[in-house]
Amino acid sequence: MVSTTNGSSYPLGFTPGSNMDQKGFFVEALVGPAPDGGADDAQPKALQVDTGSCGIAIGSQFLSSYYRNKIQTQGDPALLVTYLPSQNQIWGWWADLPVRLFGSEAPKSKYDPADYPQTTVKVMVASYMLLHGKTRQPFDGGMMGIGFHADQATVRAANPLFSLTVNNQPLSAGYVLTPQGIDIGLNSRNIAGFEFVGLPPKGSLSEDPDSVIYEGPNATLTISYQGTTTGPITCDLLMDTGVPRPMLFTESANIPASLWQPDPPPTPETQPNGTFLPGVSFDIAVSDGVCAYRFTLGQASPFTPPAFMLMNRAGAGSSLNTSIHLLGGYDYCLDYDGKRMGFRSRA
Repeated sequence: MVSTTNGSSYPLGFTPGSNMDQKGFFVEALVGPAPDGGADDAQPKALQVDTGSCGIAIGSQFLSSYYRNKIQTQGDPALLVTYLPSQNQIWGWWADLPVRLFGSEAPKSKYDPADYPQTTVKVMVASYMLLHGKTRQPFDGGMMGIGFHADQATVRAANPLFSLTVNNQPLSAGYVLTPQGIDIGLNSRNIAGFEFVGLPPKGSLSEDPDSVIYEGPNATLTISYQGTTTGPITCDLLMDTGVPRPMLFTESANIPASLWQPDPPPTPETQPNGTFLPGVSFDIAVSDGVCAYRFTLGQASPFTPPAFMLMNRAGAGSSLNTSIHLLGGYDYCLDYDGKRMGFRSRA
């Protein structure tokens, strides 16, 4: 049940040029402004919206000099994250920082901070990136992870959408995501038309509720190609708007070789990752039809990504990373207080 059915919400529009076919959806943010309330020398930065992670990652050069100097006295940067399948690494520091979100209209000079949603969260402040784990370069990107795949204490501390206030009024820990923007905070108006499914806890509940990790619902994936069918494969679902290509994590040896191309070619000692071939079709259903869609690689549809990756996973269990293209036909809702997620069909 939604915790606040008649609560306030805040519409956060995506920046111009945000779309599924390029680099994704972005919002403007001011991260680490000086504590006197002014913009100081912090720079507004476009952050890519990513439902597959939790927390903000931003280059240290975008913070105010006040926070930049404090963070860099913590010592040498540490490895913060390694991305699959690129193996790109971000090195930096974690820090509690104030954050203000502006949607498509970031202020250029003077503004009243109370007019915009704001919070203080744990931010990943990046010093540099290692491309493919090898080549060092400055990190000038920015990402806003709004997912829930961590223990509750971490999610509450790092997800910027779960502790926002506007005009000193708190917004509920939930949001509706569409190709136009994010409606932060849930009520009976913005959840109308959604079909919901509960988020299962991972393992047994401990005595400490903050230690519980909630997972995405189950999905079934059926693969068809030239008259043959593989599946259905039962998967844990990861709703991930931060990547353009979906990924199936499973034992690659169980997927017929006629369906995919190893990339790069495997050695005799390795189980390969790969890419499904053009013409392969996928039928995906989430929790008995709460969300159901089909696409064929190489054929235009609202759901068709540029490619579909096969990621080898040793052992039992499979997972499906949806990619941003699920938003081609469905709006997405996360009600973290109610421990459920929902989909509303548009296609």
